[in-house]
Amino acid sequence: MLGPRHLYTLMTKAALAEDLRALGDYRGSVELLEELQEEYRAVPVMDLPTLRYAKSLAVALRKAGREAEARQITRETYARFIDNYGETAPDTLACALNLAADYSASGDKERARDFAQAVYEGYLGQLGPEHPFTLAVAVNVSVYLRDSGQAEEAVTLGEHTTSALERVVGADHPYTLTSLLNLANSVGEAGDLVRSEELGRIALAGLTARYGPTHPDVVVCEANLAVTLRASGRRAEAQELRSRVIDELIRQLGEEHPATRACRAWRRLGRSLEVQPV
Repeated sequence: MLGPRHLYTLMTKAALAEDLRALGDYRGSVELLEELQEEYRAVPVMDLPTLRYAKSLAVALRKAGREAEARQITRETYARFIDNYGETAPDTLACALNLAADYSASGDKERARDFAQAVYEGYLGQLGPEHPFTLAVAVNVSVYLRDSGQAEEAVTLGEHTTSALERVVGADHPYTLTSLLNLANSVGEAGDLVRSEELGRIALAGLTARYGPTHPDVVVCEANLAVTLRASGRRAEAQELRSRVIDELIRQLGEEHPATRACRAWRRLGRSLEVQPV
């Protein structure tokens, strides 16, 4: 009716790509967004949608394991957001949060932490302490705190954030379940393996109920549980779970995906959240 290059057609395609990413189909999301980038080059559009879709493509690339490409696109897009809309615009802050995730993926955990903390301050000032987006950013800060060796600080922030999310959006919301997954990691890193297992199993049950047993977040939650079981001395149980998780990660993401490599090395995996501009 409208044609493949009508603005509404392209907007629908971009929304579908984001839905695929939320459902764990990272490669499918990348394919649609790469097609979208090509189609947009032939369509006269405002700069804001172009930047938003470039940001979305970078997230999909990172989740698909193409981290260097993702980081390059995010850096370029973030610079354009600043030039066109300023450092505190909602779109700019959302892109900055993605750049923090890119820094984390590249191994620069301290820079990721500091970048995410600055984004948190921006959302805190604009939206207040209990807006879901502010809390989502706090989830990411807690991930990078743990990754930077600050497990106790990560636990404190994670407990506060999880409690607030349960109150604001509900216990079964994806933000809350992701916060719980990350809190289980931080608690385990801080040495409380019994509570880490309890929290991890609650997160696993909630994520499985929402997404099904093969969603990447569910598989990552199982990978983290295997780490906790191994640290608790239950090595046979841990090894059995880890073997199944590795097989599923290879099937979905490939042998060399960062999540697969981390699981092979018995490393905990954090899950960052993505926010959309308001």
